[in-house]
Amino acid sequence: MSGENCNQPGQTVAQRLLEIANTLKPQAEGRIYCEQANAPFLRAGGRPEDYRAGISHLQTEGMIIMHPSGAFFQLTDKGRA
Repeated sequence: MSGENCNQPGQTVAQRLLEIANTLKPQAEGRIYCEQANAPFLRAGGRPEDYRAGISHLQTEGMIIMHPSGAFFQLTDKGRA
């Protein structure tokens, strides 16, 4: 993954994280626990700093709403596939 994200890390990684998140089954109230998206991302070769950049980009673009605890997020209508 590191080769993909040289020019626009937040946007490229955000796109991959969104793909992962849309394959996951949300828990109560549409919550997706961060480790559910983080684990497959890291297994695919992603780096923790790229994960953080991607999550930040998704928040900025209004595709997810991160819980204040940072433990989970919810996809917005814009973020759903």
